[in-house]
Amino acid sequence: MQMPVTHVDPRIAFWSNPAKWPDDVPPEHIFLGRAVNIMGGVVFGTDWTGREASVELAVPLPEELHAFVQSVDLLRGCRLLFDHHPPYFTRCPSLNVFARLPIPTDCEWARAVEINRQIADRRQAEFNRFNEVCSRLANAFKQGTILTATRDVVGGLMVSQDRWFWNTENFWWRFATCRVDLLAPYHAAPTVIGGDYLFVDQASLNAALQPSEQPVQAPAQPDVTQDEYLSPYLRCMISATRALGITVHDKRKKQDIVVELPKHWSGRQEDLSAEDLERMATLMREPEHKGGRKFKKRV
Repeated sequence: MQMPVTHVDPRIAFWSNPAKWPDDVPPEHIFLGRAVNIMGGVVFGTDWTGREASVELAVPLPEELHAFVQSVDLLRGCRLLFDHHPPYFTRCPSLNVFARLPIPTDCEWARAVEINRQIADRRQAEFNRFNEVCSRLANAFKQGTILTATRDVVGGLMVSQDRWFWNTENFWWRFATCRVDLLAPYHAAPTVIGGDYLFVDQASLNAALQPSEQPVQAPAQPDVTQDEYLSPYLRCMISATRALGITVHDKRKKQDIVVELPKHWSGRQEDLSAEDLERMATLMREPEHKGGRKFKKRV
């Protein structure tokens, strides 16, 4: 089996090589990438490793090995067994090993699927910490409590940006490479070539991180008696409702809730579909707050 040519995710490429990041000059500003790591350490303490932003999310393997399994998935499964399953390793040849990996048995493939799932869960937990930090920073940028600036990638003046610059749902892409294309600042894709680097005002960041910031606790679980059953979906909805502080008068957009729900899901991420998230977010709000729906009085 030949090793496939893989496309490097711009996020992974950027965050894996901080040596290429711009300097924090002038000292009044700090590069956004470093600000993310500072915030991560404050919010998560020793749980923050600095690798969260560069983690590669694991794609699920097919549950069964059959003739239609793609070669790239077959090779991934074989590599997992080679690295983590000694009985399979002993069946591998010693020379040109990756060109002649043996086809796994059904039992070995089941083990590969389980290993991949464990890795996926661990990486998702890491990536969720990165998302939490980005969300906190973006909210602070939108509120104006932390100030930001931009600078051309080749150098030059720092240009202050007001809080409306962050008034977009597409801000996630800016954290992927810590740069933005000022000619298309709200484009839903990471800026890889050209554009401007993003910086954070050092003084406002320090002020925002003063002792009010505490390490994130595990999502609060609803109180349940021993004999009471709540499905994982109900537990997720209750936990998210409490964490977000949703009230009867809350009119926030459904998509704002959808983004937060995965952080409170206690099961496997692959068991939570986009349709599940949409339904849960709808049921967490008052009926009259559902957009696009008008109620008519009966005559």
